[in-house]
Amino acid sequence: MSKFYLNIFFLAFVTTFSMYAQPGFTGQEMRGIVGSISKRIAEDSLNVGLRISRLDLTFNSAIDLHTKGNVRDENGEKLYSKMSYLGLSFEELMDDINFLIHAEQNGLDGIKGVKYILRRGLMNFYLGNYENALDDYMKALVQVEKDPTLKDSKESVYKHLAIYYYNLAKHESVAVEQNLEQSLEYVEKLSTIELNYKATEMSKQYMDRYETWKEELLTTFHYDERLEAYYKVLLKEQYRFFTYRYKYYLKYYNKDTDTDSDRYQSNRFFKYTLNYANKLAILYIKQNRLSEAEYIVNQCLKYFPQTKSGYILDGYSVNPFYYTLSSVYRTDSRFDEELDALINAFSMAGGRIQFDLIELENYLNEKLVDHPKEPRLYLLLANCKVNYSISNHLEYREDEILNLLTKAEKLGYKKAPLYYLRGTIYLHSKDSQYKKGLIAIEKALKLDSANPSLQLLKYYIVRRLPSLTKQHNQF
Repeated sequence: MSKFYLNIFFLAFVTTFSMYAQPGFTGQEMRGIVGSISKRIAEDSLNVGLRISRLDLTFNSAIDLHTKGNVRDENGEKLYSKMSYLGLSFEELMDDINFLIHAEQNGLDGIKGVKYILRRGLMNFYLGNYENALDDYMKALVQVEKDPTLKDSKESVYKHLAIYYYNLAKHESVAVEQNLEQSLEYVEKLSTIELNYKATEMSKQYMDRYETWKEELLTTFHYDERLEAYYKVLLKEQYRFFTYRYKYYLKYYNKDTDTDSDRYQSNRFFKYTLNYANKLAILYIKQNRLSEAEYIVNQCLKYFPQTKSGYILDGYSVNPFYYTLSSVYRTDSRFDEELDALINAFSMAGGRIQFDLIELENYLNEKLVDHPKEPRLYLLLANCKVNYSISNHLEYREDEILNLLTKAEKLGYKKAPLYYLRGTIYLHSKDSQYKKGLIAIEKALKLDSANPSLQLLKYYIVRRLPSLTKQHNQF
């Protein structure tokens, strides 16, 4: 086999390795691969493919808004350690980058663009050489704005610059406001429809992949009007996409083959629309536009699928809306309605909470000082503790939870949510207290017999009991 074909075979192997390399590969194997590439580069220093492979294997360029530069105990130190372990020096790695920059500037082997000048900027960024990093980023920016053929590289350039300025402000405390403004300027460019439609043209869906970046920066500066306008754009575009998908569903609907899940798959896009409406409501609460926030949330709640008895089926998705409603009531000093909305938020959660439980628990403890005989506070505290433990894979203290529930019951709260939580605790008890769980859930069902969540919990408990009455066996 000729040397040419051997080189092609080796390049294909290392490229495949770099694409599919997983943590399961040992460091020794990686070092062997990199060592082999380095030997071949020594023999053939102009081989573009080998240089690309060595760089891709050794220098990860994955970044986001919170990527830190000049942090030797994180990115910087990891880079030093990796280079040393793989038997490479920074000079070799930088030589690869500079070689590839020359290749892309001269169109060698079909390489054209700014990928490697951005790589060099990123390496300088990691190592705290900020002036050099900015110099490379600006060179890349000039190229992509001057050369129409490089328009697809704009996203990468804007991304690096947004991260660069954000890092200077947040982690280096350099000209904080000015640099955050600069970061926002590039995030605004990233979130343009031009860039985002490009990736989702086939689906006809507008999706801003930099939504969280833009949201954070607009919130930091309290740019409420811009944030409100942004949420409305996202809401409108998401609704437009929902109508497109729903018309498609109706056009091709076949009552003999389609199932309820097909319709739900289409409707889930409408749920995303509701999520943006909820974000808008949260913004209105901060602006003290409480009547508008309350109206939005109540309208959203009407659109969640319900049973004939009026129970919302999609509890996991709806619990943030009840929490937002509780925030409206809290801000408006409507204490009773606030507590009832919080109980609904937990009742609909399905074990998966989408709000800050530590913050809520602290708030509830503060309220107990002023309202020591309010039973719902004890129920809510019990829910906080259980759900926090579940979310963080921790064990909760059964006795503590049961004591809180008993206190709430003695203070007069004798409703289904209390017995539901008690039944859940007994179901998962280390002592397998299924009979006590059954008693609790039957109390709940007497108060709220049509509630599907209660019926499901009874099914789980009954299934685990070794001997049951006929009545339970028929359940």
